[in-house]
Amino acid sequence: MKTRGSVWNIVKVFAVSGVGVGLALGGCEQRTPAPPAQNNQPLGNLASNPQSIAGKSAQAGKNAAAGMQGAQDAAANAANQLSGQGNELVVGGLKFSIPGAWKSGTPGQFVLATYTLPNVSGSQINFSTAGGDVNSNLNRWRGQIKGADGQPAAGDVSEHTVSGQRVTIYKATGTFESMSGGKQPNTAFRGAIIQMPSQSVFVRLTVPADKAKLIDAEWERVVLGFTR
Repeated sequence: MKTRGSVWNIVKVFAVSGVGVGLALGGCEQRTPAPPAQNNQPLGNLASNPQSIAGKSAQAGKNAAAGMQGAQDAAANAANQLSGQGNELVVGGLKFSIPGAWKSGTPGQFVLATYTLPNVSGSQINFSTAGGDVNSNLNRWRGQIKGADGQPAAGDVSEHTVSGQRVTIYKATGTFESMSGGKQPNTAFRGAIIQMPSQSVFVRLTVPADKAKLIDAEWERVVLGFTR
């Protein structure tokens, strides 16, 4: 039978042991500080401005995803051609229904698909993918459309949502200055930016201003009628 003194000694042992464990744990916490607070930046923002390892990793991930998507698009379009469904164009994982009257052309370096309109000289519709935020791309387009005074022409911007994706459409009329330096006066410019996780999809139309009414409604049906 244990005496009162022996019981008290046992209690003291546990008490001292508890303090020791507590000090040991406390020492561990001090040697392993909590990670610093982040700014809660979305990965998309990190990828647009890679200032850290996380940002660079996010951009690398987006680039890899875009490459994989491009390969899948090419395979889908090849299959459509073989199966006689050439009127369906896949860009960025989005499916566009192309009017039968549009004439397919040879894509350029940064253009995935290009079309011209029947009996409308100077018309062109391009499909492409690229990165960058919406405002930067809108400003780039604004700089390409000049008014009579040589300044960026006033244009209209509208926002839409299709299949859960944000679509921004820009419309302006003036002298169109292409990236190659060519100038097309009296040109109606129509551009759509469809935001996607890895890269945005762009659908751009240039057509003589006096012919714009003939194609505007049809172009918008194609742009806003995509499926996934």
